[in-house]
Amino acid sequence: MRPGRALSVLLLIAACGGDDGGSTTIDGSIVGDASPSDAPVDDCYRELADASNGDAAEPTGLVVGGVARPICGAIDVDHAGVGGVLDRDRFAVTLVTPAAVVVRLSAPGSAGLDRLQLEITTATGATIGARVIGGLGVAIAPLPAGTHELTVTALGASAGAVPYRLVIAPDDPAARCPLAAVNPDYREADESAVGHRANDMVQVQATPLVTGATPSTSDRPEDTQRAVSSVGRVVLAGTSADVASAGDDYHDRDTFAVYTGQTTNFLELRAAWASAADLDVLVFEAEHPAEPLGVPTATVAGELIVTSVKPATLYWVWIGGSTRSATLPASYQLAVCGRELTPDAP
Repeated sequence: MRPGRALSVLLLIAACGGDDGGSTTIDGSIVGDASPSDAPVDDCYRELADASNGDAAEPTGLVVGGVARPICGAIDVDHAGVGGVLDRDRFAVTLVTPAAVVVRLSAPGSAGLDRLQLEITTATGATIGARVIGGLGVAIAPLPAGTHELTVTALGASAGAVPYRLVIAPDDPAARCPLAAVNPDYREADESAVGHRANDMVQVQATPLVTGATPSTSDRPEDTQRAVSSVGRVVLAGTSADVASAGDDYHDRDTFAVYTGQTTNFLELRAAWASAADLDVLVFEAEHPAEPLGVPTATVAGELIVTSVKPATLYWVWIGGSTRSATLPASYQLAVCGRELTPDAP
């Protein structure tokens, strides 16, 4: 989703060759004359405290610096708890210096679960979550120095253990889905005649984050008729108006309907505005206003959010002017970038 820059590399892949008499296939792989040195190196920290790490974070000893740190574990079927929880695994990792990180959870065998969730709990107690969709969940977070917890929570039932790979790596949020000085692909319709309430769709309580449908039966999302391909970007534009809150933590609330492409399973969204306003961005699968995807981060100017999504599906991109805003109205641009990511093998 970042034009001119690939998504942060989460796995370190080394390709080795030599005069061993093997032949090379069209994809560059070596076949024949295998030797012990060809065996893959297991770079994962392997889950050790499966019986207890649902209650207290398992100390991995991993220190996050300039390289990716992988953790391999499994959702086990004999740890069912309250609230439909099948298994919960918690891992402690350490940052020596503050850094922005990306955490990627890959669980290709998780399709049968009711829900699989990734959470980052910072040393200060803040929680950043990401829903796993299609075997992949991704979250970005600015982390202070200290010890942080990575939590994998599964709900539902499974006939057997579901292995997963959890990777934490340095990230550059400023390079994700940058906004360029371009004309928008779609501009919000004028809704002043109805008090800037025509496209609200979702009411939002910010802390803690609680979302749901507005009481109105007449509001509709902006029909952009745009689809975000796996290598594409759609730029939306609008105005967050200076109107009284309708009862939640936001003034004007704008919702845009955007499709994902046939292979798009990951979105990055970046919003920017020029005034001293405070805007927030959320993403919902259409008609699911109580289940926001991803968590916004303010590690960059404006607002940034990333989330796994389903291909060929309608989503609502929501942006609202917080009641904390010093200045409204505020004109904004919102870029929606698509990618196709493959879950890592556990």
